[in-house]
Amino acid sequence: MSQSIIISSINYDGEQALILFKPDNSNDTINLTTVTLPYTFEPSTLTPPREIYGTYTILVVNTDCPNLMNVVRPTPTVTPTNTVTPTRTKTPTPTVTPTITSNPCLVSPTPTASFTPTPTLTPTRTPTLTPSTTPSNCLTQMSNWWNIHSYLSYSGLTNEYLYNFIPATNRIQNGGFNMFNNGNYIFINNPTPKTYGVIGTNYFVTKPNVWPQLTMVKFGTTASSIGIGSFGTPGVGTRTAILDNGTYSCGNINGNWYSYSNYTTGTPSIIYVWFTVKNTQWGSDILNVNDSRSVADPTSMFNSITFTAHSIFIGMTLLSKRNGVTETFTNQEITNFLQSSICGLFNETPCASF
Repeated sequence: MSQSIIISSINYDGEQALILFKPDNSNDTINLTTVTLPYTFEPSTLTPPREIYGTYTILVVNTDCPNLMNVVRPTPTVTPTNTVTPTRTKTPTPTVTPTITSNPCLVSPTPTASFTPTPTLTPTRTPTLTPSTTPSNCLTQMSNWWNIHSYLSYSGLTNEYLYNFIPATNRIQNGGFNMFNNGNYIFINNPTPKTYGVIGTNYFVTKPNVWPQLTMVKFGTTASSIGIGSFGTPGVGTRTAILDNGTYSCGNINGNWYSYSNYTTGTPSIIYVWFTVKNTQWGSDILNVNDSRSVADPTSMFNSITFTAHSIFIGMTLLSKRNGVTETFTNQEITNFLQSSICGLFNETPCASF
């Protein structure tokens, strides 16, 4: 039975949208490229052929937030049909139920759905996207850019993991597969946890269900000291922690990065990456780095890095890798990720100035 799905929107039909498809029976993320809504997707034309079931990330061009749509695999219902002959014909009748994954970036996603039970199964999904207001300042623009574009760079990593955000305002209660036990508290300059999704006077923390999570802080032109850290408890098991360092560069944007990886066999890894963002045009200057990362106790994730600097940004992002041959990303993978995501963030939101 061939399958197709029509993706359309009340607000954005006629607009262009980038669509990412993650099949429910695969770890692959398939970029369906930028298309015009409404769009008919026939997964059987892919190589190898796929089914329609999985998660669709719909990123409408020139909007602030993605729409996540989950097409759930139906449970077949067997209906016996008696004929004149003693032959029993079993007709599986699939019932497709689409659900929209809650994304706090959207105000009120209202899905509607219908499907026609013909020999060609054609479920029609109509996600309703709610337009957002124009960003009011540079940090808001950056946060909105990350909401839309960061997943493209994250899914470009090998075997990346989309950790869970079980509802909590300032922590991950459980990241999936016992990845966290009330962990991932984020603090800036003091151990008071920051709320996910908040934008302050000089920082922002991205919302839940935006992968990967990002905290970004802006320094002023007067030299000051600012630290970013995390604390909490990872999942159970014999944990291993390792540290690494590197640099990244793309044009005028460049910086150093510092990683802390915490993992155990059978669960996704927990990988924090601290990084600086410098620009020769800003007159960036780093006077001192106080590195407080520690591997002494892998059951505790109390780690921080404090910079004394002016005219720079510092950030911290949370990555994760599925359990496999190795639980951590290579230095080159982290460098490539920053050169894609952070350079894209600053090049496409050219509002930073000092």
